[in-house]
Amino acid sequence: MNFFIYYLLIYLVEALAWGQYAANVFQPKRDRKTCLFSLFAIYTALFLIFQLHIIWLNIVGFLLGNLVFIFLCYDSKLPTALFHAGVSTALMSTCELIAYPFMLQDTNDTHYFFKMILWAVFSKTLYVVSLIFLSRAAHEEKTRAENSDSIILSLICFPMVSSVIMFILYMISTSYPISKEHGRLISIGAILLLFMNLLVIYVYIHSKKRNRIFTEMQLSLQKEHDLSKYYQNMLKQNENQRILIHDIKNHLHTIALLNMQNAREQVDDYILQLTQSPALAYSARICDNKLLNMILYQYQQLCNEKAINLHLDIRSCVIDFMEDNDITSFFCNLLDNAIESAENITGGCIELDIKKEASSPFTVITLVNSCRVSPFSKDGRRLVSHKKNPSRHGYGMKSVERIVSKYSGEMNTYFDSESVAFHTVIMLRNQ
Repeated sequence: MNFFIYYLLIYLVEALAWGQYAANVFQPKRDRKTCLFSLFAIYTALFLIFQLHIIWLNIVGFLLGNLVFIFLCYDSKLPTALFHAGVSTALMSTCELIAYPFMLQDTNDTHYFFKMILWAVFSKTLYVVSLIFLSRAAHEEKTRAENSDSIILSLICFPMVSSVIMFILYMISTSYPISKEHGRLISIGAILLLFMNLLVIYVYIHSKKRNRIFTEMQLSLQKEHDLSKYYQNMLKQNENQRILIHDIKNHLHTIALLNMQNAREQVDDYILQLTQSPALAYSARICDNKLLNMILYQYQQLCNEKAINLHLDIRSCVIDFMEDNDITSFFCNLLDNAIESAENITGGCIELDIKKEASSPFTVITLVNSCRVSPFSKDGRRLVSHKKNPSRHGYGMKSVERIVSKYSGEMNTYFDSESVAFHTVIMLRNQ
C-alpha cells in the first residue's frame, strides 16, 4: 500500500509539472477543464502501464502520453510536439538515473524505502526545476509561429538517443552489481546528458527567437519601403495638382467656348470632371522638402482627428542630405510613437523642431510629446514597450537608431516628470 501511494504521488507531480510546462510554452486550443481532464486521464493510463513493470514500455508510454497531451490540447505541429515530448522523456530519464546508482542499487537494504523517498524527492525536484527553466526560456516565444519541420526533426534525435542511453545504463545498473566508482561514472554521464538536453532545447528556443526577430525586421523594412513608395506617389499627385492649377486658364477658356455654344451639358460634365480630379485634393506647405512636407501633412491630419496639438517648426534645407527612404522611415516611426503616446491624453501635444546652425555640420531634430508614464525600464537604461507582447515591438525605434548611426549622429532621450513629456533630441551629420 505504501508503494502504491508512493508511485501515485510521483505520477501526480509529473503530471502537474508537465501540464504547467505545456501551458507556459504553447497556445491552448481547448478550455482549461478539458486540458486538465486530458492530462490526468493520460497520466492515469501511464500509472496503470507502470504496474506491468516493463521499463521500455514505461519510457515509450511517457513519450507518447506527453506527445498526445500537447497535440490534442495545444496549438502545435506534430514535429514540435514530438520534440518537446522527447525532451521531457530524456530529462525524466537522466534525472532519475543521476542518483539511482547510489540510492537504489541494494534492494535488501533495511533503509531501502527511505532511500526511495530521497531518490524521488531529488529526481523529481531536478525534473521540475529543469522544466521550469525551459518553460521560462520559451515563454516569450509562446506563439503560433513554428520553425520548419526539418529543423525540428533534426533536433528530436538528441533527446531520443539520450533516452536510449539512459535505458541502457539503467539496465546495466539493475542487472549487474556495480562498484561505487562505476556508479559515480554513471551519475556523471547522466548529469552530462541532462546538461546537453537542456542546452539543445535552449539553442532551439534561441534560434526560434532569432528567426522571429529577423522575419519581423524584414516585414518592418518592407513596410517602410511601401510607405516610402506611397509618399512618392503622393508627391506625383501634388505635382499633378500644380500642373492643373497652371493650366486653369486653358480650362476656363474651354468652358467659356462651350458656354458660348450653349452646350450646357458639356459644360456641366467638364466642370464635374475637373472638380472630381484627384489633382485638386487639398495640400499644405509645411516645409521646403517635398517628401517631408507630404509626410507631415498626413500626420497633421491624423493629429487633428485625435485632438492632438501638433506644432511644427521646420527650417529650410535642413534634411536635404537624407535619402527619401530614410526620411520616410525616420519621421514616420518617430511620429507614430509620439502620437501613440500622446493620444487619449487631455490637451496632448507634439512639438517637432528641425534646425541647423550655419557653422555646424549637424542638423538638430527635437521631438517633444505628451506621455503619461516614463517609458524607461526600472534601471532607466533602456526604453520598454507598454504594448501587449513587448518583445514583438520596438522595431520602430531600432529603425530610427539605424538611421542615426548611418548619418554618424547621436540620439538622447529623457522623460520630464514635471511636464509629463518625453523628449527626443537627435543630431544628424550633414554628409
